[in-house]
Amino acid sequence: MLLRASEAELLDLFAKLSAGGTVISPPIAEFWGAVYGDLNDEFGFRWTLDRDKPKA
Repeated sequence: MLLRASEAELLDLFAKLSAGGTVISPPIAEFWGAVYGDLNDEFGFRWTLDRDKPKA
């Protein structure tokens, strides 16, 4: 589990986990105010990475 990750850390982790795997949904800013991405890693494990955007 990754707690309090910055958006840059989330994107870096997504890139590392998706190497050799399959991206289902690339990490993008979603309408509900979070950066969200979904993938299967090279071993077939499903990962969902989600980070709430800071409130202005």
